[in-house]
Amino acid sequence: MLDGNRHNTPNDLAIDRKGRIWLKDPNRRIPNEDREIDHSSVLRLDPDPNAEGGWTLQRMTHGTSALNGLLMSLDERTLYLIQSDYAGV
Repeated sequence: MLDGNRHNTPNDLAIDRKGRIWLKDPNRRIPNEDREIDHSSVLRLDPDPNAEGGWTLQRMTHGTSALNGLLMSLDERTLYLIQSDYAGV
């Protein structure tokens, strides 16, 4: 849940050395009337023993659309995102 709403269709992930899970949550396959979250973004799950379920979930990007992949650099300083919202793709 993100801010009390069901996430869209999370897939593709990267796990960093701190055990955090970075994932993309595109919304393009969900009909507008069924969406609880109206954006396509990268989310991050952080291990948190004090949180319900042991994890906290945060939205990490704003202004992203049609996310189609992500990759963490080896030094973990850069998270590469692939967007495919261009005509003909």
